[in-house]
Amino acid sequence: MNPHPSAAHAHRHADAVTPSNAMFRDVYLQLLRPDCNGLERLHTLRDAIRAPYVPGGTSALERFLTTLLARPVRLSDAQRHAFECLAESSTLATLSPWSGGPRYEEVEEMVSASDLHTLYLALLKPDGGLTRRFKALQAATALYEPGTPGSREALDQEISRLAGRSVRLSEPQLRCLKELLVDEPAFAHIAPWEDLTASW
Repeated sequence: MNPHPSAAHAHRHADAVTPSNAMFRDVYLQLLRPDCNGLERLHTLRDAIRAPYVPGGTSALERFLTTLLARPVRLSDAQRHAFECLAESSTLATLSPWSGGPRYEEVEEMVSASDLHTLYLALLKPDGGLTRRFKALQAATALYEPGTPGSREALDQEISRLAGRSVRLSEPQLRCLKELLVDEPAFAHIAPWEDLTASW
């Protein structure tokens, strides 16, 4: 047993690194691991985001990410705020890659969780093209305006290109995607590519 637990905690805290945008790719790939615990990981992440945070301490979210990445993590205030925005989104469940939560089942055209899982893996593929893919998706998403006929066409084409087949997100899914990639600048701080904050 460590006779000085507070000192050990301080040492781990000092060794922690603030994730780069590239590290968030690893976070999302770990969340997307194809096993039976995916939904549980998302619920644990949500609960960790919502847990009370004492400034200067190690948050539940940082402990969760440290376990997920197997390296000490220290979030910036901007990164912590971005995760809080995610937890507060009322429509984020429509883009969940794991079934089992509320997903607006009354919307018949809702793209399934398994299809979304495949789409996210295609976006995050570590082949050197991640930034190009996300920028193309972001640009197409920016053209979408809810209720405006034809404004979704570029986004439908981009998502279908990524999926390798025809895919049409439902309107709730499209609105949520636009919130994530266009309307909420806070998400720039936890996006999985570099040099993006100024372009959000």
